[in-house]
Amino acid sequence: MRDLRDKVREMQSYWLGIARSGIAAKSLRNTLRLVELMYIEPGQFLLEFLQNAEDALMEANRRGYFKIELYRDKIIIRNNGKPFDEKDLESLCSITSEKKPALGYKGFIGIGWKSVYKVSKHVEIHSAGTCFEFNEEYWRRPEVADILKEYGLEPDKVLWQLTPIPIEPTEALPEGETKFTIYLESESQYDEIIKTVDAFGPSLFLFLDYVNDVTIIDRFKGEGRGKRIMWSVAPEDSTGDGTRIRRVTVTVVEDGSRFTHEFLVFKKEFQVPEDIRRDPLTKEAMRSDVTKREVAIAFEIDPWDDLKPIEEPKFWLMYSFLPLTEVRTGLKFLIQADFIVHPGRRYINVEAKWNKWLMECLAKLLRDAITYVMKRYKKSYLPVFEYTEIRDEIWEKLIKPHIVGTIGDVLRDPTVICYKGHEIALSRAVKASDEIFELIKYGLLSEEDLKYVYHDERHILDPGVKLAPRFSIQTLTSTDLLNENLIKAKASEDLKKALVFLHRVYDLALKKGENISYKRRFVITSSGGIKLAEETYIPELPQQISDLREKFPEIDSYLKSLDFVHEEMIKLLGTESLRRLGVKEISLRGVAEKVILSSIVVRSPPSEKERLLAATVLVKQALGSAKEPIWVLTRDGAISRSDDVWNPEVFRGFEGVAELLGIKLLDIDAYVKYDNDVSGWTKFFSTVVRGYELCRSRDYDELVKKVKEIAGRASVDDNARLIRFLKRVHDALQPNCWGKAELRIVTDEDSFADSGQVLLHDIYDPQEKWYQWKGKGFSIGPFISPKYVGGPAEAPSWREFFTKVLGVRASASDEIVGRFAEWFVETKFRERGYRVSRGGDGYDFIVNIGGESVYVEVKGSRRSVKEIDVELSEQETKSAMSHGERYWLIVVDNIPNDPKAWVLKDPAKVISKIKVPGRDIKEPLEAVLEREST
Repeated sequence: MRDLRDKVREMQSYWLGIARSGIAAKSLRNTLRLVELMYIEPGQFLLEFLQNAEDALMEANRRGYFKIELYRDKIIIRNNGKPFDEKDLESLCSITSEKKPALGYKGFIGIGWKSVYKVSKHVEIHSAGTCFEFNEEYWRRPEVADILKEYGLEPDKVLWQLTPIPIEPTEALPEGETKFTIYLESESQYDEIIKTVDAFGPSLFLFLDYVNDVTIIDRFKGEGRGKRIMWSVAPEDSTGDGTRIRRVTVTVVEDGSRFTHEFLVFKKEFQVPEDIRRDPLTKEAMRSDVTKREVAIAFEIDPWDDLKPIEEPKFWLMYSFLPLTEVRTGLKFLIQADFIVHPGRRYINVEAKWNKWLMECLAKLLRDAITYVMKRYKKSYLPVFEYTEIRDEIWEKLIKPHIVGTIGDVLRDPTVICYKGHEIALSRAVKASDEIFELIKYGLLSEEDLKYVYHDERHILDPGVKLAPRFSIQTLTSTDLLNENLIKAKASEDLKKALVFLHRVYDLALKKGENISYKRRFVITSSGGIKLAEETYIPELPQQISDLREKFPEIDSYLKSLDFVHEEMIKLLGTESLRRLGVKEISLRGVAEKVILSSIVVRSPPSEKERLLAATVLVKQALGSAKEPIWVLTRDGAISRSDDVWNPEVFRGFEGVAELLGIKLLDIDAYVKYDNDVSGWTKFFSTVVRGYELCRSRDYDELVKKVKEIAGRASVDDNARLIRFLKRVHDALQPNCWGKAELRIVTDEDSFADSGQVLLHDIYDPQEKWYQWKGKGFSIGPFISPKYVGGPAEAPSWREFFTKVLGVRASASDEIVGRFAEWFVETKFRERGYRVSRGGDGYDFIVNIGGESVYVEVKGSRRSVKEIDVELSEQETKSAMSHGERYWLIVVDNIPNDPKAWVLKDPAKVISKIKVPGRDIKEPLEAVLEREST
């Protein structure tokens, strides 16, 4: 056999010759750069070397090791597979590979091996007694200048990644070992490479059939630092249809600590369909001549021989011989198949028919695996089939339809075991709390009892069965057992046992602090019936109620109607626990509400006074108030309905008015003498007696209505008393409680008129004082009588009451203001002796002054003449323009409090239209008449 060194020299000469050929060399350089770029992670080359070691051991047909030694500036890798031969060297010195998947090879030594150049420009290989290297820097050394000159090359034109350099060995290797020394281009690359090294874990075994010992020694971190992963395989099992099952034990020794992992692996070989082999992508990936392919699924087993979910951050979960580091499956188990991957081996081709077929094969294998683990790992298999939805391209097109779809189909209603050991469908199972098993332990509960809780067959899940969120089921708790039908069934079978059962259920629930719905708090009564706790009573009678039974014999009938808790239940649970459950105690409040109250409400005939008083006192003590009309005592010694009786405080000082209105007053003193609780009785009667809340429109409106009915037919004095009473009520209310009320009131002439038709008398100090002119000859009124007010100090409050409540007019109409102005001017003329006659169109009077007729138009205003404009009608304007100096415009201002008359002769001179500025009307009427008379 030719020395491998000769082959090294041959390959060197070949590639130096290729390097000087222009276009071919340039293309190869670009290709080599692209190969480097395919590999993203600096540590990717370690996985490629591992896969090539697997192929070397396959060729040697033995199991072996793979070792990594880490230094700050270099990495040393060893394996004991078949040493290098000439074909291996040719592959190493090329970018193609003669290794074919159909022959079982997993690596592509000519391509994947080139990933080492991402971190190194200098790699040494020692195998089969021969050493050689690939070294970019070597071609820049002076001693090789003659060689380069021979080929007409510059150092940077050498295809150094493909051109081997023979070197002398410096170490004697163990027989059959191959050693690689990778000198790192930068020491900082150690930090990136160590990330890949740290990720080497138990799952490496999945795609390795010949390497079964991986050793990692970190020389940089110091002695004793590193990791060793070894695995062994137990004898295989089989399902009989080609699915092989084996148990793999993986031992990991890391930094002196030893860990053991176990996996259950399912493998099955499938015949490749012809249409898949003919697909262009299959051919391109060198799979067209592959006739069979094996797929694998692996589950981890915990130290207690249960299946356990594999968490994704810890393992790579999808493999194509090498782990696909950029693929996330969302699964809790490992899958392995010969997927067609993208350059760099990080991601798979989603559209490749080959990959879809492999997923179909994995789905078939998964069905076998589920069936197998369902039978042998009954308590732990379900959590491994939980998954997380990733929703990326691989998930949607491959994982979801094939893997997740299979899980959903096979485990639509998975099989589990109940605590008795028999298999059941998960839909028929319920979990049970520790409290439930406590009841089962002592024979107080059986699975047959569950039909009353769930209305169909149910079984209690074995407590060791592990579930997952997707396979969640109901949990039976002690409160679920508080079921009326279940308790009735137990009571009909054995009342004493049912009492013990209820005692234990409540005892467990209360100790655990469970919140028991009121609708589930059942108790057994003294008659053996089943009732809600809130419908039953503890059979203890307070002394106060015993004392009342003679006066109120109906209490006995009430007590006989109650359901009392069974005495045995009281002994078992105790009265305090029963109270917590809602069982009632016989109380004065309950007796008052159910018995005593019925003897005072108006739905029942009234009792005699002493009994009525005693019953009312009890109701007040127990309930505090009544919610509906009751019989009450009134001051006239009668018994009346409370909604026809009034609070006497409203009529304090006006008792005669109450009599006048036909109102009965509550005899509250008759009640207060029992306990001297004035405020308590006030509160008690406030909800049923009228007048305690006058702001309620019903009571206020009722008072006004009654006053209104008799105010017009009462005497003057009685009317005054009624109005004073109404004002007292008004003064006691808040402004938002006031209501408008128009009624008959007394006028200044001791007659009656509607309040909305009268004016305020001057005694009430109104803003407009009209009453003063009534005695001076001006016809105005009626005015409200001054009898209502007690003195000047009261005037403001009476004025507000009359105007806001009774609608008494505080001011006169504009028509009265105009009429007053005419009366006032006519009076002035007549006082001077002038003859005045009524006017015509465009003027109010004709006055004979100095033998001439003067045409007078009068206007009146509440404001000063200086503040207004006087408007003349069209006819008045024509008259003014027609009569000139003999047309007088007289304005009376400040009506009615301080009226004065002002004159403007010939107003046509100062107007252009029909408005006269008030500032132009300047002469007092008295001054003008004085001047005219002289």
